[in-house]
Amino acid sequence: MSIQTLTRYLEQYESAVVALSGGVDSSLVAKIASDIFGAKALAVISASESLPESERRLAVELCAEIGIPFRQIKTTELLDADYRANDGKRCFVCKSHLYHELQTFASDNGYDVVLDGANADDLSDYRPGRQAAKDHNIKSPLAELGIGKAEVRRLAKDLQLPNWNKPASACLASRIPYGTEVTKETLAQVEQAEEIMRESGFIQFRVRHHDSVARIEIALEEFARVIEQRESITSQMKKLGYKFISLDLDGFRSGSMNELLVQIAER
Repeated sequence: MSIQTLTRYLEQYESAVVALSGGVDSSLVAKIASDIFGAKALAVISASESLPESERRLAVELCAEIGIPFRQIKTTELLDADYRANDGKRCFVCKSHLYHELQTFASDNGYDVVLDGANADDLSDYRPGRQAAKDHNIKSPLAELGIGKAEVRRLAKDLQLPNWNKPASACLASRIPYGTEVTKETLAQVEQAEEIMRESGFIQFRVRHHDSVARIEIALEEFARVIEQRESITSQMKKLGYKFISLDLDGFRSGSMNELLVQIAER
């Protein structure tokens, strides 16, 4: 797959709004849209409580790097009881709020299309947000063209995007087990716990929230370094309100909270 293929896909439109999370996928789409449409491309960053502040800052910095105009919006999914309930539809509810806002904005301001950064590999995971994208006619050029994560990174590197090798991220709500209510306070607690890990020098990790337990997922090769910093990490996280700090012996795996949904479905 080449940049030219993506370019031909986008050239069927004359302008675009790009849902920009700051990850490499949406950044690649934003870069190509900016190159094609110039001022008629707009990146929109959803500055909600479920997006870590560090990710929001990176997204804003990336817009300056790419040269694409951007707008920040505040979505209101936390006001929705269906979102807070945090069942298997949480992602669908959240994305429905976001895509409704984006489509309304695009329609009101004369943009042809709303694009997101979903890639082909996303289609093999449990992603109810994809149905929300279909419901709101959001286009996913990477997924539609069969471009997976590895190819996204290669293309992003070719375009010299500064985040081409950035580890995958996800919303803070994905750290909370299904069935546990999502609150502003819990999201903030998770964000602060992950900031402790980030400041300790770790890059690829998750801190999963289980009420009084913070469960750390990290790459197996990083276990020794976590143990070396055990006292500092546990001391700081306990100050956030966690009583127990655990290290998941299965290591880091994206979307591990979905494992429970699979078990329920099998039963």
